[in-house]
Amino acid sequence: MTLNNMYMNAEEKYLSSVILYAKDSSDGFVYSDAAHKQTIDSATLMNLCVKDLVLVLHKGAYHKPVYFKEADGTVTITIANSASTVLELKSKDAEKA
Repeated sequence: MTLNNMYMNAEEKYLSSVILYAKDSSDGFVYSDAAHKQTIDSATLMNLCVKDLVLVLHKGAYHKPVYFKEADGTVTITIANSASTVLELKSKDAEKA
């Protein structure tokens, strides 16, 4: 049996998570800074998601993505921000579409 292994690199040796930020559902993008100025590119977001390093801060609460996907060069992550509500956030590359 062949497994598809994902390896951490030296930069991530002691890294447990990366905090990303979300404004609200009308914005729809994920940011690397609390001021919501720096969006995340698709390659970086996918790398962080695959390695299970993403924590999203939204309205004062931290969320792990429920799932994530890549389509047409854009990575979309979904967080559950309450028992019945989900929020989809996209990488910066979505602006091109």
